[in-house]
Amino acid sequence: MLKGNNFKQLLLSTKLAKQFLFRIHPSLAMDRGQLAEIQPGSVLFCRFEIVRKLGVGSFGAVFEAVDRGSGQRVAVKLELKKYGRYGKKEAILKEAKVIEAMQGVHHFLEYYGCGKQYDCHYIVMELADASVAKLLQRSEMGKFSLSTSAYFAYNFVEALKELHKAGFMHRDVKPANFVVKRIGMVLKVYLTDFGTAKRVENYRETVKLQSKVPFVGSTNYSSPNVHMGKPYSPVDDLFSVFYSFLKISTGTLPWCGRLKSIVAIQKFCISPTELIGCKPETVYQIYEKLRSLNYDDELDYDWFIDKFKSLMISDLSPIEEIFESFTA
Repeated sequence: MLKGNNFKQLLLSTKLAKQFLFRIHPSLAMDRGQLAEIQPGSVLFCRFEIVRKLGVGSFGAVFEAVDRGSGQRVAVKLELKKYGRYGKKEAILKEAKVIEAMQGVHHFLEYYGCGKQYDCHYIVMELADASVAKLLQRSEMGKFSLSTSAYFAYNFVEALKELHKAGFMHRDVKPANFVVKRIGMVLKVYLTDFGTAKRVENYRETVKLQSKVPFVGSTNYSSPNVHMGKPYSPVDDLFSVFYSFLKISTGTLPWCGRLKSIVAIQKFCISPTELIGCKPETVYQIYEKLRSLNYDDELDYDWFIDKFKSLMISDLSPIEEIFESFTA
């Protein structure tokens, strides 16, 4: 939280002038049980009135709330310090630093502030409509058309291009970590959840002396190299985009629901035809390109963007296809 001289710095800083100053009630202390009890109408930190719960996990929860000071609808993400992911403390505050670094960039939500008190960290940001994973669950067929899936995929690549350019790797790319916001008839896509993100250069220095690095990410969407314990690279983020594209365009992946060790074997052994099926040749080209890339290869993001865009062959816009999902 910002106090004293830090508050003065907030007023003087052009970059931070648009952000809110968030204060937490000094008697606040939460545990998992109390998080589960937060209901619509509850007020967090004497400021944010809960509208609904957007998601919950072992780390904490995400809520839609109204800032009682400004009337603005925001997303409030809470994380209990003792349940920080991967055993690391203050993961959500590290996440806040990434979001803050990406302010003003196209595929990233607006950041309002963060803080901590006793056993709870929080971050407040722009509210989106839904995650791509949630829209997929609501879809009538359990999948999107090829055109809509390609629309999401090229936006995923654009977002990663921006993140990598800023010096970060996401390391947990999947449909659940992309959210959308409807602006008129445009469906804007944002990359979220940076709890596992790392600076590229710092990470490379750290893993130089390691023969094998710990697994990070989500089993279904991690690249084969990550399963092998190889150092993570921006290439692996793009590989996860490809698996995400297959998931949303088919409704499943060949290895969904299986043990990590089994998934790793399948990813190495599966043939392109078994994985991709009857999709256009362009999809095969994307897959082969990813398989040919090495750890330090310079990525041609625009090549991937153009390939995915070429798959958008339907006259039906993405927002028209999933319109009903916004009212579900």
